[in-house]
Amino acid sequence: MVSSKEIAQRLNESVNHLRKHLRGPVQTALIGRPGIEIDPAGFTLSWQSHYADIPNYPVRGDSGAKGSISEFRNQDSGVLVFSRRPHLYEGYAEWELGYPVHLAAALGVRNLLTFSAAGGLKGTYYPGLLVLIEDFINFAQVSPLRGFPGQSGASLFASMRQILEPELTRLAQQAAEETRERLAWGTYVMVRGPQFETLAELKMLASLGAELIGMSTVPELICARAYGLRTLPLALITNLPLQAPVTDEEVNAEVARAAQRIRSLLNRIIELAQGGADVA
Repeated sequence: MVSSKEIAQRLNESVNHLRKHLRGPVQTALIGRPGIEIDPAGFTLSWQSHYADIPNYPVRGDSGAKGSISEFRNQDSGVLVFSRRPHLYEGYAEWELGYPVHLAAALGVRNLLTFSAAGGLKGTYYPGLLVLIEDFINFAQVSPLRGFPGQSGASLFASMRQILEPELTRLAQQAAEETRERLAWGTYVMVRGPQFETLAELKMLASLGAELIGMSTVPELICARAYGLRTLPLALITNLPLQAPVTDEEVNAEVARAAQRIRSLLNRIIELAQGGADVA
């Protein structure tokens, strides 16, 4: 097991490397997934790097080998985009699941947006619906703060009572109105994966209050709340597992079908968040 001292050293080296390359301060970060290209109006791509070229960045599976970090700028306004996230099933240590957030927080990011795909457990959900995650159930029982140094600036005993930040939620609703997108709300449950769940497991999780299900997102939210970042997690419902079995190919196909809608909404949220970056 990696010691807390070594964790701090690895992160410091990663952060110092990024500081040498970034063109200015960054206020907002997005953790996304493949196929969702971000290009907010008025912003230009100023720098990009593969994860493998960042010292100590954990690289395992497709998320590491194919992932990249990009910086978009509009004068003094900066946005970081992480193209892929680490997943527990790829063999990452728990603290590594929050690596993008640890870096973003150290670089001064205030707003964290996340996008993921999820199965819908609520009767009113349907494939293609976008959902704001207002709460979560950490069924995987993982934490990116486990073994993390307490002097890092993150609160190891952070409250998880409020996930959606009110001001970012308002901006998301405004962006949805402007892009004519419907937004639902829901409680997300994280499972370990990589296999999909049995019908009995799905029924149990639904009975516990879970409304959408996936294998990510929760570690990022835990990490962000520990640093006091303003969070806005968004998920696309790709399938209804209580009604029919699902394959990974079907999930990716649904994301591809909704890619333009997702891109438009995220771009507009970022534009609004950056414009109101100093709003309390």
